Amino acid sequence: MFGRKSVIVIFLMSEIAAASREVLLRNARKGRLPHGILLSGPDLACLEETAYSLAGEILKNPAKGTGEFSHPDLYHLRPTGRLRQISADDTRGLIKNLFQTAFGENGKVAMVHEADCFHQSSSNIFLKTLEEPPAGTYIILLSTRPYSLLATIRSRCLFFRLPGQEEEHQDAESEAWLEDFRQFLQSAGEPVQKSADLAPTLMQAYGLVVRFGEVLQKQVANLKGEAKDLGPDDEEAQKAWEKLMEIEARQKLLRQVADHCLAFARQSDGPNGHQIPLQPLRETIQEIERANYLLQSNLQAAVAIEQVLLTALRSWALYNR
Repeated sequence: MFGRKSVIVIFLMSEIAAASREVLLRNARKGRLPHGILLSGPDLACLEETAYSLAGEILKNPAKGTGEFSHPDLYHLRPTGRLRQISADDTRGLIKNLFQTAFGENGKVAMVHEADCFHQSSSNIFLKTLEEPPAGTYIILLSTRPYSLLATIRSRCLFFRLPGQEEEHQDAESEAWLEDFRQFLQSAGEPVQKSADLAPTLMQAYGLVVRFGEVLQKQVANLKGEAKDLGPDDEEAQKAWEKLMEIEARQKLLRQVADHCLAFARQSDGPNGHQIPLQPLRETIQEIERANYLLQSNLQAAVAIEQVLLTALRSWALYNR
């Protein structure tokens, strides 16, 4: 059973998601959408519903995008196979279709489902078309793990995040770690007079590094437990599925770290009044993205988060001098 607080949170998340979709749809009706759109959020079904609504507006579909529909100018790209990857061949097939003449007068729409499942080779193939899409073409990428995508792909899209209720459910260890991270940011943002003043903040960083791996392992275990009945029976596919669970947990935790950085920046009262201090925020977020990329190369989680914390400490300390 949901408690009263949980019901309120779910309601608010639903309202925010609805408002976010309406912003996109309003711009679609006015013809103001960019050619690359990245929809992210924890609920893939919600992302697909929004994508179909957008496609319906763009293609002037009679169904008005209220659900799934077929259209000769609507194309799909999905992960396939036991490893659930978007292959290079399927990517080339989509690109070939996009460069053909549209059947109607409203252009073409491509929906890339679970875009975080791109194989590296297919990502590189896809990137060129995203950089220079055919005239009248709109590409909508859907991802629950947007930071698994190449940074160059993300940078060429309107990055639109739709919230979901499951983001509010966390284990106690994660909540405690994130609260300590918020306090670390507060300490890092305090002006320092001498090097000794940094000692307590450095000890905070050390404690966060030590605990990060444990928190990550707990989140992985939770995700596997929630989805234990959904895993494949094949041994090879099972290993790939478990790897996806690990990636999902890491993405979720790093996303929360980034969200805490943004919240802290919004609350900071720096030299320019109440304006968001973009430079330290940008440097910290970039280091979070870099850490996520390096973690895919088997870098230890503690090393990755240590770099994030040191970058945050340096960036915010310099900003407040």
